[in-house]
Amino acid sequence: MSVLVIGEAVMDIIRRYDGSVAQHPGGSPANVALGIKRLGQPTRLVTMLGNDDYGHAIAQWLAEDNVDTVVVPSERTASSIATVDETGGSTYTFDIAWDLAGNQPQMADIRHVHTGSIASYIEPGASDITRIIDEHRDDVTVSFDPNIRPALIADMPAVRTQMGQMIARADIVKCSNEDLALVFERAELSGEDMIEIARAWIDEGRTEDNGPLLVMITSGKDGVIAMNARGDVVHVPADSTVDVVDTVGAGDSFMGAVIYQLSVRELMGAANRSALSQLSKEELIEIMTFAVRVADITVSRAGANPPRLHEL
Repeated sequence: MSVLVIGEAVMDIIRRYDGSVAQHPGGSPANVALGIKRLGQPTRLVTMLGNDDYGHAIAQWLAEDNVDTVVVPSERTASSIATVDETGGSTYTFDIAWDLAGNQPQMADIRHVHTGSIASYIEPGASDITRIIDEHRDDVTVSFDPNIRPALIADMPAVRTQMGQMIARADIVKCSNEDLALVFERAELSGEDMIEIARAWIDEGRTEDNGPLLVMITSGKDGVIAMNARGDVVHVPADSTVDVVDTVGAGDSFMGAVIYQLSVRELMGAANRSALSQLSKEELIEIMTFAVRVADITVSRAGANPPRLHEL
């Protein structure tokens, strides 16, 4: 065991523009955990589930791929409604609560912790995540994807602060261009804007002796812009020939693929933080190309359905 994912598991109810409705287990952290495990890396997920139909379906979904799941009981399982337009893009509404109830996960065999999304800014669970990371920062590397959901945010300045605090704790940060536009209150961001933000996060981390050593900003069909701790920048586009069914779980599949790649390259764990800081531009291109390929496969089918290694 080496990867711990902490965060929400959600039943996604997908309403398409043609009037069809489908249900798929999901939730960003749960999707990441599943994606990592499908690529062959043992993964533990700490999440909340209710003793209800949604909860049973999600538990079975995770068990089918042998994701080691630690369940904090909830009155009801979280759900989201994703409305998919003609382009495959999605907007969301949610019914969710997040509270780890002081849970202390087993960490003896963990080298890397991933978190983000709703779980990183909804209290009281968000404070539990911060506590767990702070207690084990000397042993593990950390990745973070804010995956902001505007429908759940009443106080964006507070979320902006929480996001900044988590970025300072993370070794690896993945963020979408949409998330950045929301946080920085911009209508849109250019490639240069995204590079500037990535460089600021990395430079600030160097100054404070913590913070990200790898920053990735995804932009849907435009792929990803990534920067390593050396300041090298790469752009890997998505495959323009892929027929997009929907984008549900695409960013999560990408994130899981990056974590898998870091694992097989032995760049996870606090003992390997120095090696991660020396990640070369060539290695960065290889990792991003792999992760974009995983995301391309995910968008080619319905729901958060990341590929297994043999599909690559």
